[in-house]
Amino acid sequence: MSEDAFISEFLHVVNVAQTYIACTTSILVWDWLSCLPQEWRTIWKSRAGWSPIKILYCLVRYYTLVVLVVTDVWFFANWSELSCARYVRILPGIAVLIDLSVELVLALRVYALYGSSKKIGVFLIVLIAGFLGVMVAVPILAFDYTRLPSWPGPCIVTGKASIAGSKFIIAFYASPMAFDIIMTALTVYKVMDHNRRGGSSSLMNLIVRDGLLYFFAITSLNLLNVIFFIQPNELIQAINAPMSIQISSVLCCRLILNLRTANEAKK
Repeated sequence: MSEDAFISEFLHVVNVAQTYIACTTSILVWDWLSCLPQEWRTIWKSRAGWSPIKILYCLVRYYTLVVLVVTDVWFFANWSELSCARYVRILPGIAVLIDLSVELVLALRVYALYGSSKKIGVFLIVLIAGFLGVMVAVPILAFDYTRLPSWPGPCIVTGKASIAGSKFIIAFYASPMAFDIIMTALTVYKVMDHNRRGGSSSLMNLIVRDGLLYFFAITSLNLLNVIFFIQPNELIQAINAPMSIQISSVLCCRLILNLRTANEAKK
C-alpha cells in the first residue's frame, strides 16, 4: 500500500473509530441516567451497608465512567510518538479493573447460588487468580502502538509478538470469554438442578435470564475482538475494545439492579 493510500485509510479509520466511540459512550451514559432511580432505591437507600456487591457495583458503574472519559480523551487527542509509546499500555491496563470487577460479580452470583460452598469458593478463587494473571500479563507483554506515517496523531493500540506467542493479545478477550462460559455453565446447571427438585422460582428464572443475556452479548463482543485482533489490519484491531468494556459495564449493572429489585419485591 502506498503512503498516500495508507494515510487516506488511516484518516477514515480514525473518523469511524471516533464516531463509534461516541455512540457507545452515549449508550453507557444513557443507561446510567435511566437507571439512577433504580440505583438510588436499591443501592444507595439499601440498609445492607457496604457489601462486596455494592462496592463492585460502584466500581463497575463509576470507575467505568472515569475510564470512559480517559478513553474519549485518548482517542480524540493528538499524541507524539514518544508519548504514545510510553503510555500505550495504560488504557488496557486501567480497563483490567473493570473486567475484574465484572467477573467478580458473576463469581459472587455463582458462589451464592451454590450456598457459599467452600469447594466452589476455592474453585472460583483459583479461576479469578488465573484470569487476573492473564489480564495483567497481556498489556505488559503484548500491547503495542500503531506506527503512523507522521506524528502527532492518535495513539492506536495494536498487538505485537511476545514470549507468550505472536497472538497473545487475544487472551485479553479470550480470557473473559472463557470465564463467562464457566460462570454461565455453573449457573445453568445449578438452576436446572434446582428446578428438577421442584424449587422453580421467579428469582431463579431472573438469574438465568439475565445471566444468559449477559453471556451471549459479552461473549459475542469478546469473540468479535478476538477476530479483529487476528486479522492483519492494525488500524482496526482495537476498534471494538471500548464498546466491549462499556457494554459489559451496562449489563453487569443491570444484573445487580434487577436482582436487588426482585429481592425488594419479595419482601
